[in-house]
Amino acid sequence: MKYFLNIEEIRPLAKGHWDYIFSALAPQLSAAMEQPGKHVPCPVHGGKDGFRLFSNYQENGACVCNTCGEFRDGFKTLEWINGWSFF
Repeated sequence: MKYFLNIEEIRPLAKGHWDYIFSALAPQLSAAMEQPGKHVPCPVHGGKDGFRLFSNYQENGACVCNTCGEFRDGFKTLEWINGWSFF
């Protein structure tokens, strides 16, 4: 089943609420959410400490993995972590 979401309409509504969104849609980020800005194992491929949510992730959902790359907003983070496509 496919759903159409207009990300540009949702983006301003999500701003500042990525902690709640990730809790509901990406619980595998919980270790990183408990320690924003601190390195933890990547929720996708594991490892020791190559992943972190930016300290202000609640605003925009941004994160980085030293192996997988940088995800500049929560929609990109959700696409990566869940294998989804919004675009």
